[in-house]
Amino acid sequence: MLVLYTRNIDRNFAAESIQNWWYKHLVSNKKESKMEKQRINQKILCKRMDELEMAISELNTLEANEINRRLLKIENMLYAAKDMLTSQEAANYIGISLSQLYKLTCKSKISYYKPQGKMVYFAKKELDEWMRQDHCPANIQNSQSNEV
Repeated sequence: MLVLYTRNIDRNFAAESIQNWWYKHLVSNKKESKMEKQRINQKILCKRMDELEMAISELNTLEANEINRRLLKIENMLYAAKDMLTSQEAANYIGISLSQLYKLTCKSKISYYKPQGKMVYFAKKELDEWMRQDHCPANIQNSQSNEV
């Protein structure tokens, strides 16, 4: 009976050992499969990051020019909404350099406003009038004779 009892204990121990080994094997396989999935996910992520970086670099060159063009267009539209312009805005509005604008103000050839003695401002209407001065009408008779 003692022999049977020890054999049962050995069988139970062996069964438990096999079960423990199998469980450890499954857990280690799960860990390995998780690690493998993580490696695959990391590879996929690295590949996608590289693709994104390439797309961004392409966009940076193409989009930057388009963004600058649109910003200039918006800035020009803002001039139309303002009645008073700063020196830089006025120079851009009438198409001359800032130094040329200062020369015109020093010679009093263009009207300006200087509140509190610091900043110089220009009325948009007065700039339009200044640009319309010295009008040279077209000679209609010359243009008709050139067509004949």
